[in-house]
Amino acid sequence: RPPYEKTAVNDTGEPRLANFARKAQFHFGWDWGLRLVTMGIWRPVYLESWQKARIADVQVHQRELSNARALLAVELDLDTQIPAEYQVRVRNGHTKEVYLDDTIGTMTSTFVAEIEIPEPRRWWPAGHGAPDRYHLLCELLYKGELLDTFSRHIGLRTVELVEAADEYGSSFYFRINGRPIFVKGASYIPQDALLNRISPAQKIDLLTRAKDAHLNLIRVWGGGIYEDETFYDTCDSLGLMVWQDFMFACAAYPAHEEFIDNVRAEVRDNVRRLRNHPSIITWCGNNEVFMAMDHWGWQKEFKITKQEEKEMDAAYRQIFQEVLPAVLASEDPQRPYSHTTPSSIWWEADGLGRGTLHYWGVWHGPDDFSGYETKVGRYMNEYGFQSFPEMATIAAFADSSQWSLDSPVMKHHQKSYVGNGLIEKFTKQYGEPAEDFPEFVYQSQRVQYEGLRRAIIAHRLHWGYCMGTTFWQLNDCWPGPSWSAIDYYGREKVLFQELPNLYAPIIAAAVGDPASPQLAIISDAPTPQEVVLQWTKQAADGRPLASGELSVSVPQPGTRLLTPPLVMSPNSAQRTIVKLLTNGKNAISTFIWDGKQPPIQLPLHKKWQTFPQLVLE
Repeated sequence: RPPYEKTAVNDTGEPRLANFARKAQFHFGWDWGLRLVTMGIWRPVYLESWQKARIADVQVHQRELSNARALLAVELDLDTQIPAEYQVRVRNGHTKEVYLDDTIGTMTSTFVAEIEIPEPRRWWPAGHGAPDRYHLLCELLYKGELLDTFSRHIGLRTVELVEAADEYGSSFYFRINGRPIFVKGASYIPQDALLNRISPAQKIDLLTRAKDAHLNLIRVWGGGIYEDETFYDTCDSLGLMVWQDFMFACAAYPAHEEFIDNVRAEVRDNVRRLRNHPSIITWCGNNEVFMAMDHWGWQKEFKITKQEEKEMDAAYRQIFQEVLPAVLASEDPQRPYSHTTPSSIWWEADGLGRGTLHYWGVWHGPDDFSGYETKVGRYMNEYGFQSFPEMATIAAFADSSQWSLDSPVMKHHQKSYVGNGLIEKFTKQYGEPAEDFPEFVYQSQRVQYEGLRRAIIAHRLHWGYCMGTTFWQLNDCWPGPSWSAIDYYGREKVLFQELPNLYAPIIAAAVGDPASPQLAIISDAPTPQEVVLQWTKQAADGRPLASGELSVSVPQPGTRLLTPPLVMSPNSAQRTIVKLLTNGKNAISTFIWDGKQPPIQLPLHKKWQTFPQLVLE
C-alpha cells in the first residue's frame, strides 16, 4: 500500500500516526507547537431520556430572502415512540410571535414548517451592518404537555462564493447579502494543547478582541478541532464570519472502507451540528493536502512509486471531491464548499491570478518583506512571520540563564526548522539594534508587525483583484516563539496592538517612489465617507516639527492617491503621525509614517486602479 504514514510530516513521533487518527492533527506536533498526543473523552458525555416523542434535529432552510420578506422551511426530525397526534409550535423566542402551530399525524418522522417573516432584518458581517438574529423556538407538545424544545438564534443572510473568469485569471471572493466583502481575517488554532483546559470565557474574550481589532473573519484551521457552540454562537453574535476547514491538514489520507465510513460519520455529525450558524460562510475540505501531494516532493523523498501516487490521488478525490461534497449536498446544500486551500501555488506563473493562495515566499522561501508587496493573489488565505512573545510569557518557561537564541530551553520552544535564525536575520535587516535579550524580543515583535503591515496594505491596495487577507496566526496553543498575534497567555504582541490601524475600514499608507512618496487612502467601507487627516511631523526626540490637516472624499471602496505636502514627508530621522477621522471627530485609524521604512510598492498591474469594479449591492 502507499506509504501514507510518511507524509504526516508534522508528526514528530516515530512511527508517524497522525493521518490515521481522527483526532486533532496538531496534537502530533507542528512547527509552532509541541507533540502532546492525548487520549480519552474530553467533552461532556450525557444520557438523554424522554417519553412519547422528542425533537431529534432541526434544520432551517432559507427559501427566499428579500427586503420584503423571508421564507423559511424549518425541518424538524422527530423521534416518536408512541403513535399519537402531536402538536408542533414554532415561534419567536423574544417576541413570542407564533409563526406556526399545527398538529401532526401518528409516527411522523419529519415535519416541515413553512414560515414567513415580513421585512426581515439581515445578519451582516462586522463592519457592514448589525449581525441581527432571530430567536427560533420549536416546541413539541402532546395534549398540552410540553415534551421537548429546540432553541436557536438564526441569522438571515445570503452567501455566494464568486469564482469567475476575468482578464487576470479567476476571481475568488464572497458576496454576503449581495455585497462583495473584503475579508480581514486570521487563522485560529485551539487555545491550548490540552483541549479541556480551554474555558468558554477564553474563547469569548479572544473572539471579542478580534472583532474589536476590525477582523471580520476567523478561519478555523484544519489541523485543530471542530469548535463548540460557545465559539460559533460568539461569532454569530459578533458578526465574525467563519471559514471552516474540515479537520485534515498537510498529509495524505487513506481511503480504505473503515476510514471512509468514519470520515463520513464525522463530517455528517459536525455539519448537522453547525449548519444553522450564520457565521459559517464556507466549508473547506482540507489545509494544504492538495498542494502537498503535488508540490512538496514526497514522491522523491519517500520513494513513492507511480502506482502508489495514483492510489493516493484516487484516495484524495474520494474523500475531498466525492464523500465530503455528497454529505454537504444532503445536509447543507446552500453553503459553498472548496475541496482545499490553497487552490493555487505562489511560485507558479499563474498562481497569483486565481483562487486561494498561501504565500510562504517569506519564511519558507527566499523572499524578504518586499515579497509581500509583489506576490498578491486573489484571496490571501495564509502568510505570516514569527516573533517572540512578551518577556513575562518567556519568564514563565525560561529563567534568565536561558535568555538567548541558542539556549536549550529557547531552542526547545522553537519548533520551526529555521525559526530563531530567521527571526534574528530579519530583525537585523528591519529592526533596531538590541543591547540585550528583552530588547531583541521587542524588536522581533516590531519586525513581525512591519512585515505583516506591508502584506496587509499590499492586499488592500489590490481591492477588487484581491478580496481577502487572512494572516497566520491569531493565537497560540503553548508559550514560545510563533507566528501568533496574541500569545498563549493572552498577551498581545505589537502586531495585534496595531491591527486596528491595519484592518480599520479606512486606513492610510505611504506608497510609491521613495523619492516622491504618495499617500494612499484605502477603504473597504460600504458607504461613501468624508475623512479628515490630521498630521504631525516629529523629530527623533518627539518634538513637533510641522502639522496640518487634509480633507478627503472616499466615495467607494478602493484606493485614493494623494500627493502630500512636501513638509509632511519625514526623513529617516523623523516620523509623521497621521490620524484619520470622520465627521471631524470620530477616529478611524492612525498611520505612523516612519521615515526609516520605505513606502509600499503600488500594484504592478498597469490598470490597478481599475481592477474589477464589483457591484456593492
